[in-house]
Amino acid sequence: MRTALSVVFSILIIALVICQVFARRSKKPIGRAVAFLLAGMATPVLGNLIIITASNQLIATIGYYVYFLGMDTAVYSIWFFMHDYCDMGKPKGVYNTLILVFFAVDLIHYILNPFLHLSFVTEQIMVENRAYYRLVPYLGQAYHRVFCYGLFFAILIVFIVKTVKASRVYSEKYWVMLFSMICTGAVETYYIFSRQPLDVSMIGFGMFGLLVYFFALHYRPLKLLDRMLAGMASEMPEALFFFDRSGRCIWSNDPGRKLIGVSNENYDDVKDDLRFLFGDIDFDSSGWVKRITLGTGEDTQYTYLAMRSVVDDKGKVTGSYLSVRDITEEQREMKREMYRATHDSLTGLYTKEYFFENISRKLENDSKTDYMIGYIEIAKL
Repeated sequence: MRTALSVVFSILIIALVICQVFARRSKKPIGRAVAFLLAGMATPVLGNLIIITASNQLIATIGYYVYFLGMDTAVYSIWFFMHDYCDMGKPKGVYNTLILVFFAVDLIHYILNPFLHLSFVTEQIMVENRAYYRLVPYLGQAYHRVFCYGLFFAILIVFIVKTVKASRVYSEKYWVMLFSMICTGAVETYYIFSRQPLDVSMIGFGMFGLLVYFFALHYRPLKLLDRMLAGMASEMPEALFFFDRSGRCIWSNDPGRKLIGVSNENYDDVKDDLRFLFGDIDFDSSGWVKRITLGTGEDTQYTYLAMRSVVDDKGKVTGSYLSVRDITEEQREMKREMYRATHDSLTGLYTKEYFFENISRKLENDSKTDYMIGYIEIAKL
């Protein structure tokens, strides 16, 4: 068991260090906070590795110092990361100062521990037929746990509040971190109260660091993107119909559903309904646009249709969408603008320029016919 744990801890430390290097090189603003958190997670894992592989009491005691001070660093690094991840700015103010003071007190009593035994001593026991140096906690150790757990619970509360108050679009961003921290804290709590000699909870700390690295720097929240895009599409005035690669309609926004009268779940007859409204539509190809005129006179309706492909980050076509936009009012306004530009506002007759333009066009198109033009000047007496 000890050998297996030492191998696991070694792998975790190497993975955390590698991820820390990449996090520092990241161009994302949160990269620095992630790198600090990874360093904080690696330190107690390193201390625990020293403890379980120690061959004498002095080395084991050094491992405990690295472990406990590493726990302080780990919890503070989560505090630092939380501010950046939750868009709270850099840690500052009275709360941050108070945390640093508690941190300093914890550091001081560990420095004095070799002389005053304020925090802990170690005792030898046999585990798997080998000497293992178990912790014997004193009052200073209780202070250390209150400090670490108090700050950890404060961080959990912030993430809980963020998760509850965030819109559904952003909730995934917070509950992933919240769930990871709850699992890590639960495993550490079990280790403390079970008095197990070998601390396997450090596996949870290492995994938490790797999860933070992945979710903060590389994870693309697809549910977040889906909800944002669906929200944007729902707010658009034009009707949108999305089709998968096989050509089956899989989603439509509210204007689209109202246009053809379908429910949120039933898109089986979408193509037939659209063809009934607008005639023959080519759903098998994309990249085309089409303007359709329906009705006559004052009841004329103008519709603009556009079919586009949807591609992924590798350039592969994953589907298509049809945009249906009512441009009736735009066309009517264009006609009104054209009328105002070519007709006199008082008499409703052609303007002189438009009148001459029409005469020139008529003569050019019908040059074989003789025309006579009568000109009358009307003057007001």
